[in-house]
Amino acid sequence: MLLAAALVIGSAFFFMGPGKNLRDLSLPQRVSLVVLGLLATALVTVAARGVLLAGVLGTICMLYVVQSWSLSRKFQFFLYLALVMSAAYELLPKPQAQVYVDLMTLPEILKEPGHYARVRGTGNQVWDAATKAWVPNIRSSVPILGPDSCHVIDQGVNSLAIRRTLYQEAGVMFMHNPLWGVGAASFGRYSCAEEMGFPHSTVLQSFAELGFVGGLLYCGLLISALFSLIQQAFNNVFKTSNAVAQLTLSLYVMYLLTDQLYGNYFMAVGSYFLIGVASSMRNNPTWNAAPEPGNV
Repeated sequence: MLLAAALVIGSAFFFMGPGKNLRDLSLPQRVSLVVLGLLATALVTVAARGVLLAGVLGTICMLYVVQSWSLSRKFQFFLYLALVMSAAYELLPKPQAQVYVDLMTLPEILKEPGHYARVRGTGNQVWDAATKAWVPNIRSSVPILGPDSCHVIDQGVNSLAIRRTLYQEAGVMFMHNPLWGVGAASFGRYSCAEEMGFPHSTVLQSFAELGFVGGLLYCGLLISALFSLIQQAFNNVFKTSNAVAQLTLSLYVMYLLTDQLYGNYFMAVGSYFLIGVASSMRNNPTWNAAPEPGNV
């Protein structure tokens, strides 16, 4: 997540430089362009598809709101990042698959007596250290879609299929409890993810756990902050583009997408921080004096 945020912030500082096209770039801009290429390569290497998508979307948002660069120059910048990412994907080794296999494999030390008594493994089994054998897993939750829907989550391999199951569970929970939901932090009680589970989407989680009332209030908070930042990014009072608001808006868009792929509304710290910044900018007129990109 830090890599994606660094990509967006680096793009903002790049556009704040004095050069308005790729031929007239200052030395700091040229250095930042190299750093952005390294960040893009790192995002591809770690193989976190959701984070990569969020970083790209935040960067596109920054490209859209910046007014000091022409559309063709913006396209050249985006094409540069796209080429770097494509080259990294094609040329660099892909060890991440083995990393995920290792994460799903039970370490030998946990199979010895004296360590965790029962460790969950693949499928519907857990390792019982007392008997040194795999035994049937007794779930601590009651899956709302039935036990047969849990095999994808138990295997823990296909992240898209896992999210699809979690999203479906959230939708059914909302349909069964449309007004008030199943209760805050209660998603795991009715999910294959078991206790402490969440649907990896703050919006779906809010509707599933808090119902229509809580979900609507939560979405209203997110949308209100988004429109406030858009308004600040294009300040109609001073007729200038607010560079700080543009960066904040781009980061907020990035975190919003991330929260819909990984998020739990109890831990969406990045989004909440930026919502606070948006509120401060709305109520503090001194934010309007923020410099225009290129004049820093």
